[in-house]
Parts: sequence; C-alpha cells; structure tokens
Amino acid sequence: MERGTRGELSRVIRAGIDVFLFPRAQRYRRGQYSAEGCYFDAHDRASLCRVLLDPLGPGGDRRFQHAVHDRNTDTPSSPPTATAPRTSARSCWSSRPPRADHAVS
Repeated sequence: MERGTRGELSRVIRAGIDVFLFPRAQRYRRGQYSAEGCYFDAHDRASLCRVLLDPLGPGGDRRFQHAVHDRNTDTPSSPPTATAPRTSARSCWSSRPPRADHAVS
C-alpha cells in the first residue's frame, strides 16, 4: 500500500522487465555480453504487453501476471493470474495535464 497524490492509500502493482525474458539460448545468441543481443534478444516485450500492460491499460480486464520466465532456472513461469483493483488500473494509466509550474518551453 502506498499513499497516493490525494492522500488515499492505494495498492501498487510492481513488476520488473527481467521476469519477461526469452530463454537463455535466444538471449545470448549474439553472445552473453552483446549490447545488440541485450537490446534486441533479451526481453519478451510481446508477453510483457499481453499479460501485464494490456490487461491493466484502457479497456483491459485487470487480470494480469507478474512474470513469464524464471531467469534462475531458465524455464517458463506461469504465476497465478491476479486481478488488480479498479483504482490500481485507473491510477496506472491516468493521464493528467502538466502542471503550470512544470511547463516545458
């Protein structure tokens, strides 16, 4: 639980990109320390969108997963689907106009 901008408590969904990886053989096909490999081959962005971002976005059903790959065992992971509270999904994607004192000129 974290305190929001209006002072109310809200549930925060935390997820990291390193649980949305491709298998090691695909990630390291250009070499373990390849910058291009890290950029192009490491992260499964389609899965990140499909199971986390899209469900929490506008029109999403709020049912999401935190991960698709276990980096330590290099195996797919399938955590149970969770449902975000309505306030989490709304807050995550809210777009507010910029404040006047933060205007970019």
